[in-house]
Amino acid sequence: MVRLGMALRRFRLSRLATMALRIGMAAGLALSVAYPGAAVAGSGEPASSFLKKRGGGTSGVTTTTNWSHSAGAGGKATTETRIVNDGSVVPFLAPDSQTALAAAAVRYEQIIAAGGWPSISGGKLKKGAGGKSVAALNRRLHVEGYLRKEATEGEFAEVFTTATEDALMRFQRNMGLFVSGTLDTATQRELNVSPERRLATIRANLPRVTEYARDLGNRYVVVNVPAAQIETVSDGRVYSIHNAIVGRESRPTPVVMTAL
Repeated sequence: MVRLGMALRRFRLSRLATMALRIGMAAGLALSVAYPGAAVAGSGEPASSFLKKRGGGTSGVTTTTNWSHSAGAGGKATTETRIVNDGSVVPFLAPDSQTALAAAAVRYEQIIAAGGWPSISGGKLKKGAGGKSVAALNRRLHVEGYLRKEATEGEFAEVFTTATEDALMRFQRNMGLFVSGTLDTATQRELNVSPERRLATIRANLPRVTEYARDLGNRYVVVNVPAAQIETVSDGRVYSIHNAIVGRESRPTPVVMTAL
């Protein structure tokens, strides 16, 4: 469990327990899907949608920005504290997380069999940019499911459109990066992680997720160390989200599973 890099606490107060974890673990893979937004050329659904979907909701949100320990320059990660309590957010860890993660593995196997995705090079890109680098970015986002195919064809192929921006923001959110909608160094690094490495991370964590998802109860708290986030869960839905202060590789956060 220490290798998972995440602390999972179950506080059973009348069966206080947990549900769906964001897999931001071993190789730094964050497999979670945030908010599908509007798009000019259309935005698709990433392969990570097998794991988690977050609804928009109407609850109040307080968002703060923390520095990521590993993201480096331009790699600020956004964390947040808010009361949800409207059923709009699915938890980090759920009883069906193993099934969802296995489905994601199949999806990445298909991506690899089809030739993987293109590498991204060049400098900073933002909405309105054009050229071959943007075309490669659009193809890369399409392969993993963040953009629909039409965003890679015709007049949209080499244009950084609203759809590209929205897809990139979703990718950044999923990877725990600062959500800017701009291609920066940290985002480019994550985009260039190979599908083989993504798949290896999923496979490594399947047995861990299976173990963590057992005997979850009705109410619980999850501490996701890589994401520096805490979730309280009740009746299968997140009640609140909180920032967490976590350790580093040299001073790791203990992993605990306990009933209180």
